[in-house]
Amino acid sequence: MEASTARDEINTLLDDTFGAITPALKWRDTTFTLKPKQTADNKDRDVAIANKDRQVLTRLSKEKVGSLLGLVERHWKQRGYEVESVNPKDPSIQVRTSKGYELRLVVGGEENIATFSSSVGDVKYHGEPYPFGPGDPAPTNSAGQPDYGLTYDDPFWSH
Repeated sequence: MEASTARDEINTLLDDTFGAITPALKWRDTTFTLKPKQTADNKDRDVAIANKDRQVLTRLSKEKVGSLLGLVERHWKQRGYEVESVNPKDPSIQVRTSKGYELRLVVGGEENIATFSSSVGDVKYHGEPYPFGPGDPAPTNSAGQPDYGLTYDDPFWSH
């Protein structure tokens, strides 16, 4: 498949997932990337794995991690996605769609940072890992360094 097809479907899957989360979470997308698959002798092949992450910027209280995982799992099951793994101890869930796309939600760290990811393999690779450009720059802190911190407080999710 072409990279544009993968990008559009990945965006649709992430948008659909976030549309099911209420109250809504604040988020930012990372850059859409292609990672070439390699031959046995470590040479790039002409196909790649496409990936995009969506980082949640809303603070997520420890008590709400299970609520988010459960809500997302129910939504993905309603969509008919195959659950590949669920880990409540290291909070995460991974599913696969009938078209072979993977969706993941991982919550980790002391601040319960939630990251959604979607990927698919066998995307045509033409030597460019960022076929649609580098994406929007990451937010920066007062020192000018990338700031991936949780910047939004929500009456439901954060408390």
